[in-house]
Amino acid sequence: MIILLERIGYFATRPMLVSLALQDVETGGMGMSGDRVSTLVSAMVLFRLGTPFVGGAFAAMLGPRIPLISGLMMCSVGQIIIARTSSAGMVTLAFILIGLGQGLSLPALYTLLAEELRGPQEVLCSAAFILGYGAMNVGALLLPTMVDFSRASGFRLGFAVMAGLSLTATVLAVALTLRLRRLPASEAAPSQGTSLARPFFGSLTLMFLLALPYLGTLLSQILLFKALPGEPGSEELRAAYALNPTLVIASVALTASGLIWAFRRQHPITVLLVLGVGLLLGALTALPPLWNAQASLMVLAYCCGAVAEPLLIPLAGARFSTALSPRMAALMLGLWFTLTNFLADVSTYLVGSSWTLPLMALCALVAATLGVAFTLFGRRLDGLLFSPGATQNGSPRDNGQLHA
Repeated sequence: MIILLERIGYFATRPMLVSLALQDVETGGMGMSGDRVSTLVSAMVLFRLGTPFVGGAFAAMLGPRIPLISGLMMCSVGQIIIARTSSAGMVTLAFILIGLGQGLSLPALYTLLAEELRGPQEVLCSAAFILGYGAMNVGALLLPTMVDFSRASGFRLGFAVMAGLSLTATVLAVALTLRLRRLPASEAAPSQGTSLARPFFGSLTLMFLLALPYLGTLLSQILLFKALPGEPGSEELRAAYALNPTLVIASVALTASGLIWAFRRQHPITVLLVLGVGLLLGALTALPPLWNAQASLMVLAYCCGAVAEPLLIPLAGARFSTALSPRMAALMLGLWFTLTNFLADVSTYLVGSSWTLPLMALCALVAATLGVAFTLFGRRLDGLLFSPGATQNGSPRDNGQLHA
């Protein structure tokens, strides 16, 4: 619920701020100029790229609870300022508070989730990360409604509603942090005598291995989205999110249910194996645009992308979180969200260039290669990347196994 409320604010704040600023350029109520609006939009991109890493760093230094609550409070204060002010300077201050607040809260929230679902509940951590990704898409799905409501009722009322949602998320976060127990040291960090070097570098390796496949999936989504006539969604949603959030929400529910079912049935499924399936699906999404296939294959590839993306981002994040100590996991999550945001922004600029299709072909080849490797050798690769060196019965520890 906290992720859902925070993501509604994340997706709706940017288009609402831009619409408010453009409206003010026409009416002159707050004295904003076109140059100031351009600066505001550019600053939004910088906040989107930089604040997740800052949030992860604060969660690593202070623990996730303080950055989570303070980040949500900053969003609430910023939205209240916009709802009540008539000054361009105060709107700029509010934007800074909202941008920093969103960057602080997201890595901290996932770090807190990983803290509480560590050890024997790792599969639940993976499923929870996937469900959290689904909550993000609910926020994207509600974006047109929030923007249309703000335009019809006035942006001040719209931001007042957003402030109410952020305050509700803050209250829930405070209640959550008061209720959740702090994990014992034996569960909150790797045991004494083991080295963090391999899990740390394994996390970095996996992160950058997934960069090209994720970029290829994004490029495929945008091209497929443009090739599908009648895809619903407002212009803001079409510009900010290529996949239909409804499809992603359905695939998230299916995937998370499958992971929990496999856990209850004690099937020896590894996180890297499931990631391998996602990579293979991501590679398939590139084939119809590359071959200029018929509409039916375009639709099939579009649906494959709806399953692939919710596997790549949350499962990788869950694997980082369960392999590392909570403090190091917070830093890694901040870096991961920064990288994925950067790739999402870059993909919109790459589409339409002369080398879009060759780049997609390269990304699909990398995704297919990694997908086959993870699917066939997932358990061995997981031990190679993430085992801290301790052994059980002469074999590397398999911390990424999704079974009891």
